Amino acid sequence: MPVDMQVAGGRIAVQFSDNCSAGDPCYGNYFTVADAGTGKKLADYVGGDASGVFACYSASPERFSVLRVSQDHGLSLVEAKVK
Repeated sequence: MPVDMQVAGGRIAVQFSDNCSAGDPCYGNYFTVADAGTGKKLADYVGGDASGVFACYSASPERFSVLRVSQDHGLSLVEAKVK
């Protein structure tokens, strides 16, 4: 099941939880990017800096922004670029 999605530049980025089991919280993320018009899958991105709450997707240059809780319990916005 998808967790979240964002659309930009004719593409849709969908966030999925990597590890889920009944009654337990989900952890880990991966993203699938597809053509927003046709639904054709363009790429998959796993792990790395992309853990957190999906905040924004930008198609050009392709990058994901995620919201995290910092060690001092504040919020931080982290940009994960495609390698």
